[in-house]
Amino acid sequence: MAYRILIVDDDSSTRNLLKIYLSQWGYDCTLAEDGSHAWELYQQSNFDMVLTDWMMPGLQGPELCQKIRGYDKGGYTYVILCTVKDNVKNIVEGIESGADDYVTKPFDRNELKVRITAGERVLRLEYTLEKNNERLQRNLKQAAISLESMLPAKRQGKPMNIDWMFKPAAYIGGDLFNVFALDEVRTSIFSIDVSGHGVASALFAVTLSNMLRPWGTSVSARGPGNKYGIENLTSPATVAAVLNERFQLKPPADLYFTMFYGVYNHAEETLKWVRAGHPTPILISGDKTEILETGDPPIGFLTDYEFTEFESTMKTGDRLFLYTDGIIDVTNPTFMPFGAERLQKKLVSLNGEPLDNALRLFEEHIIAYRGGDEFEDDLSLLGVEFSD
Repeated sequence: MAYRILIVDDDSSTRNLLKIYLSQWGYDCTLAEDGSHAWELYQQSNFDMVLTDWMMPGLQGPELCQKIRGYDKGGYTYVILCTVKDNVKNIVEGIESGADDYVTKPFDRNELKVRITAGERVLRLEYTLEKNNERLQRNLKQAAISLESMLPAKRQGKPMNIDWMFKPAAYIGGDLFNVFALDEVRTSIFSIDVSGHGVASALFAVTLSNMLRPWGTSVSARGPGNKYGIENLTSPATVAAVLNERFQLKPPADLYFTMFYGVYNHAEETLKWVRAGHPTPILISGDKTEILETGDPPIGFLTDYEFTEFESTMKTGDRLFLYTDGIIDVTNPTFMPFGAERLQKKLVSLNGEPLDNALRLFEEHIIAYRGGDEFEDDLSLLGVEFSD
């Protein structure tokens, strides 16, 4: 590939001499008589390198560098300043303006060749990094699709209606939630938030989700039959304790997670649950709202910790919302956090809407609050409406 080089100099003999050199070395050259002309050409075409004089009428070399660096046209342009100024102060000024290298006048042919060759190496590296980044972005997007496929199906019916909002910060993140039928009577509901973002947090979240599924190596091991003639399952408090011992916080990963884990018995209309450092769930029952504030530390902080199990009654029409701290930490353009109180009020105001529409309206609301669809942390909100 012949690199395209824009040669900028107000002296025609210098321009032509540079073109002779560079053409002999296999480069495709375009000439500009001054900085203003060069800027016009740069905006109209793609150049791999710019070899520009410092002192020119109108737009000078450092000013041209600044314009090039401030112009987003994709790809990288390597800029070499040609100057008779060879003291340290001037060199620093040129590099700070955006130049990658410099060469002094009068030109030494061999030195110029070395400077250009160094620029080629940088361009090849930039090209490789760009392609690798594009491949990484494609893989991350595909991973995000795979991760989202692990979330529960949005559905209506008995024993509960389910809907959710999920927005990972960097294509994939450490938020994950799900709803699983454990047997004919009981259903598990959980939300987890792994510290950090990106691939490591996402892989950890997937591991946890697989452990909470009611099959394979699930931590919800089955016990003897109960009064319904159906097998017992590990209590939520025991589930938390097992995970806490399995995933103690330690280097080098230093990953920990918060969790809400509950088991809903629709024959008894009860939800037994444990909250380990997770943001406080919101329970809306008619015109009453309860914040499930009691709970324990996050998973992985303390060894041999005994988690406390709680029980709540769930009536038909009651709504339980589980969320991660990414939602309450969302800031608006004036850097004011969304906050737990605002979240509660908004969900209460949407209680008259069908669950799916309430989640859609809430998503629109928080995007409008943020002033855009990009967030610094993972956002997840799971809504469960009990329909027995």
